[in-house]
Amino acid sequence: MDGCNHIILSVRGVPSIDDSGIHELMDVVELCRAHKVQFYFTGVQNNVMRQLRRHHFDAYVGEDVFYWDVIKVIEMLEGK
Repeated sequence: MDGCNHIILSVRGVPSIDDSGIHELMDVVELCRAHKVQFYFTGVQNNVMRQLRRHHFDAYVGEDVFYWDVIKVIEMLEGK
């Protein structure tokens, strides 16, 4: 992850997620945090977001890392 400050994961085409998928995402987020890399999620469908909230994943990563599309994340990052 050297030289990488941000990762944007588009999950627009992901209709559902199970417990093991959420735990894997938690591991990825922890790895990113350890390397000081900010992780962003885009295109999270309602069903997936319900599952993430059920596991308190949204609170774990912060509500401010969820965007509807990649363009919004890029615009936000360019504004920093």
